[in-house]
Amino acid sequence: MYVYYGEQIPLATLRHALFVMGFCYLPHFATTPWWLSLFALAAISYRLAGSYWHYPVPPLWMRICIAMSALLILRWHYGGFLSSGFFIGVLVTFFWLKLIELHRKRDLRAIILISFYVIFTALITHTNLWIFFYVIIAVLANLSLLLKMQLPSAPLVRLSRKSLILLVTAIPVSILMFFVFPRIATPMWLINLPPMGQTAFHENMNPGSIASLQTDDRTAMRITFNDQDKAGVTIYWNGLALSHYDGITWSEPNKKAFVYLPLELLSTKEEADYEILLEAHEKRWLFYMEEPIAGWPKLKYSSNTGLTLLDFKPINQRFAYAVTSRPRLYYPLNRLLLEQNLQLPRNSSPKLKDWAAQQMILANHNPLQLTQQILKYIKEKPFWYTLQPKPIGQDTYQLDRFWFDTREGYCEHYSSALAFIYRAAGIPARVILGYYGGEWNPVGKYLNVRQKDAHAWVEYWQNNIGWIRVDPTAAIPPHRIDPTIIEEQEPNQAFYMDWERYQLELPWLSRMKIMYESFKFFWERWLLFYNQERQQELIQSFGFGPWNLGFLIQIWISIVLVFLFFGWAWFHWQSKRIDPLIREYQRLRQEFKRLGIPIALPMSLLAQLDILQKTYPKLDPIVSEFIANYEVKRLKKALGKDTYARKETQILLKDLRKQLRRI
Repeated sequence: MYVYYGEQIPLATLRHALFVMGFCYLPHFATTPWWLSLFALAAISYRLAGSYWHYPVPPLWMRICIAMSALLILRWHYGGFLSSGFFIGVLVTFFWLKLIELHRKRDLRAIILISFYVIFTALITHTNLWIFFYVIIAVLANLSLLLKMQLPSAPLVRLSRKSLILLVTAIPVSILMFFVFPRIATPMWLINLPPMGQTAFHENMNPGSIASLQTDDRTAMRITFNDQDKAGVTIYWNGLALSHYDGITWSEPNKKAFVYLPLELLSTKEEADYEILLEAHEKRWLFYMEEPIAGWPKLKYSSNTGLTLLDFKPINQRFAYAVTSRPRLYYPLNRLLLEQNLQLPRNSSPKLKDWAAQQMILANHNPLQLTQQILKYIKEKPFWYTLQPKPIGQDTYQLDRFWFDTREGYCEHYSSALAFIYRAAGIPARVILGYYGGEWNPVGKYLNVRQKDAHAWVEYWQNNIGWIRVDPTAAIPPHRIDPTIIEEQEPNQAFYMDWERYQLELPWLSRMKIMYESFKFFWERWLLFYNQERQQELIQSFGFGPWNLGFLIQIWISIVLVFLFFGWAWFHWQSKRIDPLIREYQRLRQEFKRLGIPIALPMSLLAQLDILQKTYPKLDPIVSEFIANYEVKRLKKALGKDTYARKETQILLKDLRKQLRRI
């Protein structure tokens, strides 16, 4: 049997607590395992039902079994103990176990404390703008619950107002701690964070793999430029180079065969050409313009595959990085790369192979002339650019059917055929996967690239020049392009570049959406880019040196001294301050004196009111009502620790004084 010691929680406070606990857990429904969310609902339901039918607290052995089982399942789910997901799961498990045994004020204090941790762990798994507003509301709700425990009779409006005052008081301290508290490069709670990504970008290509993204309006990445002139031009965002072809699918080559070179690390004082806020895509590849030469954070690059993190980890969380690029330099291809970029299956599309050999002869073995002939062929023949092409099969003859029969396809069809033709003609070639263009946000001054902007094109090799980009879809005349593609890929550039003029033509809802997206982007970008290096730069801009132990001690000693001073000043002011209730009573005594009522001690307030009733009979209803209410407040220990009852008594005295002033 569970024996309750200590002061019990009022029923209204208990239900208030259950609502606040559920609200604190709200963001975790999307990130914690489903069974943990089910346990949360069960705990709230059990405790809510227990408030009506007085269910007992489950025995200790049962709670221990639940806790141990949860720990084992969490370890299995997250693959170990060193994981932020595991730590959050453990915190939430004990949070709900504590809620089940909630009966006393001591239990409620513990739950309120844990609630603050539950609220702030949401910042680990969510970086969207809405989480900022959620945290503020959740902290306010938790503070109101803390005040509700102390003032059970106070109305919600009053509790909310006091909670807001406490929160506003804490904001300056929180901002200071955010900026100056030493930041860890990789905090323990960010280790092995579960993926939050949106799988869209593919690491291989076959017919239909990119066309399926045309209706995907999700954001892939957002880019800001140091040189705003680059924002107005159409940009190819390189992702991954595909050089292996099996007759059906283009895929990345063996990564171990290539050398990745670390990029020069950009210092915080240097400005990159562009900064990218990349959405999680659960792949290892980053996107870039031209050839990257420097980056932030630590990145590595291979001209034969692409750009990636130094540790080659997949992008499972929203990731911010900066890159400086330059036009590509010429590097000769070694034998391995030459063979890799000329490789073709033996029995793959023989008809197209023969056609490519004939075209190479007609071009006098000149790669540039061959390119012009192919693009002219695409332009003159009835090739169509469509999202719904006729099927060409999934075998090694598919490119023959596409090039000579159906002649309908999306970018993956054309790039696959063009790369095949180059290789069949003896020219090294590869397919590049990435994104093309983007939507310029005129308010935030950034480029928004969406999943539907995914694109594929071809690069062929020419001696003494290097890799040359060719986009075969650019040769298709507009009248042979699917109208839906034109609508999606050709926005009104004048609108984006002349925002001051064209914003008046937009509905107010569209203008608000653009402004909201801009604010959201800069919030996420600033939050991710403010790391250990940025903090060092901020500290040094105020004339301080780099972080060291002595400097850290000086900072925090200064902060403690400042708080001690303001704390002493506040308590000193409070000791000199007249209690509001006493001050109101003194004002009422002045009204009594004006009306000829004795105020000399030890005459009590009730005795003075009795004389007032006899002297002014017309005030009898007002005085009688005051006495009745006053007695109620006395029964509530109005002069004790219940500050809300004291406030009500103060209001009663003030109302009576106003009535007497009319005489």
